[in-house]
Amino acid sequence: HDGEDAVFVTQRGGAAHVTPETRPRDNRRSSAMMGRRMYLQIYPSPLVNASRMFKIAKSVHQTGYFDETHLVGVQTDDVEARERLAPGVSIIRIRGSKRRGNMGRLLRAALWQPRVYRRYHREPLAVVAAHNVWVLPLCWLLSRKTSASLVYNAHELETETVTMKGPKQRAARF
Repeated sequence: HDGEDAVFVTQRGGAAHVTPETRPRDNRRSSAMMGRRMYLQIYPSPLVNASRMFKIAKSVHQTGYFDETHLVGVQTDDVEARERLAPGVSIIRIRGSKRRGNMGRLLRAALWQPRVYRRYHREPLAVVAAHNVWVLPLCWLLSRKTSASLVYNAHELETETVTMKGPKQRAARF
């Protein structure tokens, strides 16, 4: 990225703040930001009780810099594929694997992530936010393909959690 249309997302006091480098004084998108209007958050879960992500999405969308904000999760039988949280803010759930455990995680990476990529690689993305270390490569690919800014929103230091041991931990640190 050349820095002309860099977008920075920070979180203070539970609210997300978007700060473009080229933010115009009248709070409208600059010509450099026109045509790149979607804020995309990706997290590999059904997004049923993701209040932190909902709060970030609504707060970022209220800045007016994005026409649409999508939270992308995994479609399961018991949740809707599309759910509207607020005007311009939606949860989009994409079919993954019904399997649980390690095999389910492996299938999610093998099936769900390519489906997410196919769904969004031609969209006018401005920001792609990864909310999990395992979707970071997918988000990086989407950001490169669409020239969007990449944000990694670590919910905790994932490589140091109790469940992260052995080869799984080494792969995440890589």
